[in-house]
Amino acid sequence: STPFAGTSSSGYSVQSGDSLTNDSIDFRLTSQNDKFAVVMTAESDDVAIEPPMGFHLMASLELGSLLENEYIIPPLIVNILDTNIVSVSFSEVQYSASEESGGVTVTVRKEGRIGSNLTLKITPLSFMELEAQNFSLPSDPPDSLVPATTGLDFSSVPVLVTFTPDHNYTEEVSVFIPVTDDSITEAVEGFGVTATANNSEQERNVASSIALVTIADNDNVTVGFQPDTVTAGESDGFVELTVVLVDGSLERDLVVTVSTLPDTGQEDSDYAGGSYDLTFDGSATELRVNISLTNDDVNEAVESFFARLSTSEDAAMLSPAMAVIEVTDDDVVRFSLDQSQYQFSESNGTGTVCVSREGATDQTVTIRISGDLEVGELNDTLTFQPTDNRMCVMFPIEDDNTALEPSLFLNFTISIETPLPGVELGANSSTTVEIVDDDVLTVSLAGGGDLNEDAGQVNTTCVQFDKPFVQSFTIDISYDFITATSGMDVTDLTNSVT
Repeated sequence: STPFAGTSSSGYSVQSGDSLTNDSIDFRLTSQNDKFAVVMTAESDDVAIEPPMGFHLMASLELGSLLENEYIIPPLIVNILDTNIVSVSFSEVQYSASEESGGVTVTVRKEGRIGSNLTLKITPLSFMELEAQNFSLPSDPPDSLVPATTGLDFSSVPVLVTFTPDHNYTEEVSVFIPVTDDSITEAVEGFGVTATANNSEQERNVASSIALVTIADNDNVTVGFQPDTVTAGESDGFVELTVVLVDGSLERDLVVTVSTLPDTGQEDSDYAGGSYDLTFDGSATELRVNISLTNDDVNEAVESFFARLSTSEDAAMLSPAMAVIEVTDDDVVRFSLDQSQYQFSESNGTGTVCVSREGATDQTVTIRISGDLEVGELNDTLTFQPTDNRMCVMFPIEDDNTALEPSLFLNFTISIETPLPGVELGANSSTTVEIVDDDVLTVSLAGGGDLNEDAGQVNTTCVQFDKPFVQSFTIDISYDFITATSGMDVTDLTNSVT
């Protein structure tokens, strides 16, 4: 802290701020707070991870008659730091694994020469763990990639690999990272794997690296309709279909689509056609969809349409993939005879009986009409198309030219040939047909003439008819006496004939 007299042994006067590169130098502090700077240049090489290096910088005082040990300058320890960087990388920025393979092999590459052992730690980390440790993936993962769970989907145990000093500039080591083969259907999952220096003292010499690992799932689920045949009434307004997770389990969303297809039932006129997306969110085991039904006033047969399952997911099996929906109709159509009684005259030669339909239908209905006739029987069918409202059947009536026949009564009945839903018989399902004999019997007298009183003759006058008849009847005979007197001139008169 005080100036000293004299100069250095070499005669060199050292001033503040001077720099020297020789191995040793004598210098003199000339004033208070004087400083002398010694600049040392470390030799540069391309070897990283070298053992620690250093030396001592010694300074001594020459104070003439003063004892040297009274002015001791402590030695300065100078450490030479190795700042060379060894490059560490993965052979690929992204690796793909499948659950069934049990794991993935990643290759770690070291580029650069090293002077001592280099131990790297290969660590599998979740996306959240990467972010917490300020690691960034080489590129943004796709939105469809689901973060894998540490310890559940992959092993989180770090693996140590050691590179030894040698003359190989580039070396590679393979590391196997286990993944879990579970029985859960999952989306493609991902995690990161890092390569870092295991020794904190070597961190400055190692350029860390990171790679992305994706895990493809090998598990399938089965989704299907249960039941696969559903019956609903038209008046219900809708039909409910149930889609069930039949087999397997999910940890991700699975979207299935229910689409309608026509059969005997037609889209829009019988049901609301379309496609309906259902999402299994991992917790649901069954989902339902309602399809609207059209409630009209037309009697119809049982109609059907289909529902089909589809999905874009390869991991989903669809069984049963088709469902049949049967729609029953609640509308009634009735068929009746027009009259409960008919009357026809025998002279008509034929009779006609008609059947009418009450209500609309899209079905073809066959009505059988049957009964006994005068000769033979009536056994006929009337086939109603959806546009037919009334149909008739004609049957023969025998005109036999016989008088005084009693009315003939025939019974006719109708029946539905083939039972159909909603098709019924009305109030007049049977009728009575009366056949009236309209033949007129003409009665006339024949005979007569002159009689001889003396001879006591008998006059025979005949009652005659123009046609046969089937009933007995009595004809009264009256006499018109002109000049003769009954009982005196004429006796034994016949007053009636049966």
